Amino acid sequence: MRHAIYSPLGKQLAIDDADRLWLARAVEAEGAPETLVAQTLVNRWANLADTLPGLYPTLTELVRAYAQPVNPRWFRGGDLHLERIATLQAERDAKGVLTELKLADMRPAHAARTVFTSPTLEGVAQALQGPLVIPRGAVHFGPYRPDMASEVLLRGGPGENTIYGQQTLGGLYRFAPIPFTATPWTPALALDTAPPIAGLVIAAMGVAAAWNLARVYKRGRR
Repeated sequence: MRHAIYSPLGKQLAIDDADRLWLARAVEAEGAPETLVAQTLVNRWANLADTLPGLYPTLTELVRAYAQPVNPRWFRGGDLHLERIATLQAERDAKGVLTELKLADMRPAHAARTVFTSPTLEGVAQALQGPLVIPRGAVHFGPYRPDMASEVLLRGGPGENTIYGQQTLGGLYRFAPIPFTATPWTPALALDTAPPIAGLVIAAMGVAAAWNLARVYKRGRR
């Protein structure tokens, strides 16, 4: 069953079960705080629907492009994976090469996951039903980086993602006034509660929007 949310400028955007599944796969792999990660992904998609319409027609397409653990371009043999390996080799970073190879081999499993931990399921449900807890302008997440300190909206704790963006630019998505399904999509709950391995993320942007907003949107984490 399909449902909808509104972009910050009021564009209606459809959400279906495939979108929920891919959002859950990304959130499980990217790690804590799951609610903020899920809402940031949806908000990024909704903002791009206004600033770069047609770039990602579905939430699934945005999630798979942005979340490195479920992006096939970062699987073993993918172009972005190979580019990363070449960079690490040029830097003579043998340990980094081994780490990237290990991560690349794990990514297909993230992209095929159908069993999720409770924080992931709760985070996805809240991202698609509310209430929203991310600040206006949240469009990016990842490890804390001092060079991006001016764009930090919510700094994560140890082992958590930090939320980035600009409160003065970009908006916050809203929910369409239509009921969600009475029997919501509920995949299996994971028995393994080991903390997920946070992946890095990238955002492939085809063209630039307003300069400051595009600077935030284009932030990639390699």
